[in-house]
Parts: sequence; structure tokens; C-alpha cells
Amino acid sequence: MNTEVKFITTARAAEENAAARMRELGFVDARATGHGPDGGIDVRASNALAQVKWKGAQTGRPELQNLYGARGLHHDKQLLFFTASGYSKDAIYYANMVGIALFTYDPTGALTSHNDLARRMLHRPDSLSPATTSSTASRPPLSTLVGWTIALLYCIWRATDNLNNPSEIQDSIAGALFVVGTAVCAIGLIYQVFRRYRK
Repeated sequence: MNTEVKFITTARAAEENAAARMRELGFVDARATGHGPDGGIDVRASNALAQVKWKGAQTGRPELQNLYGARGLHHDKQLLFFTASGYSKDAIYYANMVGIALFTYDPTGALTSHNDLARRMLHRPDSLSPATTSSTASRPPLSTLVGWTIALLYCIWRATDNLNNPSEIQDSIAGALFVVGTAVCAIGLIYQVFRRYRK
């Protein structure tokens, strides 16, 4: 039995490793593109595209933007990024906004996730589809929607003030609606920012 551990020592080996890991994640036809003109894409599958960074500094937002742009109009394809060097906070924030799964790999090729999308892929690879992941990334939090709804009700209430003579009770209720709506909305936004920057 051969127990020899193979280490990643070239960019090509890193790309082949990423393709193998993608097949394990459910992208069954993932293949490294080779050394031809790939437009910034190192691994292709029928439903996913990936870029692989072998050496260098921490991956920043511009590299993720290049991957997102290389996808073109194929928004049905999931995007993945693999690096050995980690990610900046701005890169993680951007990836969460546009739905890119972020992974690092060690010298043996083992993966570590660096955002929620990548973590879900590692734990339940067959449960994700590009459509659901990209829409989830851009969906506003429920508390924000509730807050805006309450604030809208307040505006409608105040608009009717011009038609009727409101009592002090109506003024109190309108003021309470405004305060509660604004507070709920603000809490939702602060929570989203905290979640993205705590990584």
C-alpha cells in the first residue's frame, strides 16, 4: 500500500488539485484548463468556474473582481477561488456580496473554507446551486425589510395628517412607528456589517 504524501510544488499541480477538490464538492466534470488562453479561469466545469493562485501575497478584492468579470454573462455558473495565501477582509466582503466561494489549500491539497458559502459547500456539497447561492448573497436581511415596511407605514400615516386632524394618540402612534422602524432597520444593517467583518 502506497502511503506517500504528494505535495503541491507547481502552479499546474495546484490547478489539478483544485479540479480534484471541485469534483469532490459535486462539480463532477471539473477540469484544469491547462496553459492556453483561459481568460483568468484555471478550472472549468459545466456549472462552475474557478481561479487558482499558487504563490504570492494575500489575495485581494481585485483578483476576485477579475474572476467575476471572467464569468461574463454565464451567471448560472458558481465561482470558486483557491489560494495558498489567504484573503484580505475586503476580498471576503466582496466575495460574500457576489457569491464567490473562498478556499485556501495546504501543501498536501487539503481545503479550508474562508466564507459561509465555502463552508456550506464543504459540509453539504450537493445542496448548493449557483442560482441559490448568488441570490442569497445579495438578499437583504429580514430585519431591514421589516424596518423599511414600518417606516413606510409611518410615512403613509403622516401623509393622512393633511386630510384629517389627528389626535394626540395618533401622533404618539405615528412617532412610535417611526422610531421602531428606524431602530429595526439600523440593527439589521449593523448585524450584516458585523457578520461580514468579523471573519
